[in-house]
Amino acid sequence: MKKSHLLAGCAALAAVVAAGCGHLDLAAPGDPDRVLVGTVAFQHNGPLPDDAEVLVRVIDPHPQPRNGGMSSLTPPNQMPLLNQPASATAITAAAASGPEELGEQTIKHPGSSPVAYHIEFRAEDEVLRRGLNIEVRISYDGRVRLFNANQYAVTLDDVKDPHPIEADTMR
Repeated sequence: MKKSHLLAGCAALAAVVAAGCGHLDLAAPGDPDRVLVGTVAFQHNGPLPDDAEVLVRVIDPHPQPRNGGMSSLTPPNQMPLLNQPASATAITAAAASGPEELGEQTIKHPGSSPVAYHIEFRAEDEVLRRGLNIEVRISYDGRVRLFNANQYAVTLDDVKDPHPIEADTMR
């Protein structure tokens, strides 16, 4: 009888311990050096002019602060002083930081549609879990003529897949 209580207690303890480890990610992190490939398709009568350029960029729309949220006045490897007011410049700098470009490729004299691209960039697994955007701009005659009106995203699940993008005419 005493053994059944001991066995039931051990089983309950094992269940609690196992449930607490369910959120741990034991997978090894991926290589942060990434390559994005795909094609840019566009509607244009014939090939693009000789001065045309296709710009493809990988953008992090919501970059995290590089210093872990600490003010720039905190020395590295030290805890921030919590009783100090945040400086207005630190708050303004954090609010003004917009999207961050992680990689780009400029293709000169692209010819006709589709145009292949190959972008090397660096992104940790955590950044790819949040998602990155792909932007395309096609310019000639000194103006941007085509761009991707639809948003194209890259995540950790599909970063190795080819990404076809369609560029639309500026309106």
